[in-house]
Amino acid sequence: MIGDLLDRAEAQFDFTEVAPFFAGKRVLITGAAGSVGSALSLRLAKLGCAHLAMLDQFDHGLLNVVEAVKKTAPALPELSAKVGDGVKG
Repeated sequence: MIGDLLDRAEAQFDFTEVAPFFAGKRVLITGAAGSVGSALSLRLAKLGCAHLAMLDQFDHGLLNVVEAVKKTAPALPELSAKVGDGVKG
């Protein structure tokens, strides 16, 4: 179990409590192809945001998250994904 690895109980988070905050808003997830970013993207896509934008350096991972979001939240109004590191130059 995860609690055995962390040496503490697993934290539980109720996303329905924060759903009104994200409803109708544009949300940007950086590091969207990572473990935390992809989990956030999947959860937030179902909370009624108007636009979910995802950014990551890892193109293949980002593509996988985009496909997962499309399957998980087909009613999401807008979805965009960009490959990059956020640094101009």
